[in-house]
Amino acid sequence: MNKSFKFTILRIWGNKLIAFSILTYLFLTCGIKVSAQTAYAVLDDTKTVLTFYFNNNKDKFKNSFDIPTVNSSNTDISPEWNSKVTDTETTQKKYQDINTVVFDQSFANFKPTTCYDWFDGMEKLTTIKDIKNLNTEA
Repeated sequence: MNKSFKFTILRIWGNKLIAFSILTYLFLTCGIKVSAQTAYAVLDDTKTVLTFYFNNNKDKFKNSFDIPTVNSSNTDISPEWNSKVTDTETTQKKYQDINTVVFDQSFANFKPTTCYDWFDGMEKLTTIKDIKNLNTEA
């Protein structure tokens, strides 16, 4: 092998090694955390405002609920925030005092497969904020 060929090989591998070292350093020191985004709804402490999100922050809220999807038998599932509570006299909605629904900007990136029963029984619902963030495209 001639000297120029060896020099070219060393230069190519040297550049790759430097780039690999820089990337490794960045990944190890920056603590990059990659996790899947989750669609969920959060009920505030007053149990009157339900906010929809699509991000990685679900664990930060105590009253958070997964967004239901169509199940394997192709039937809709009622959301947890709208589940029924049965007592001896009547069946009522668990969170019937919700008067405001908010669609956070992050929710615009989520495409729900169903909105079945999301607002059923919300007799006090008077305000829906940022409905433009509810993505209904197929």
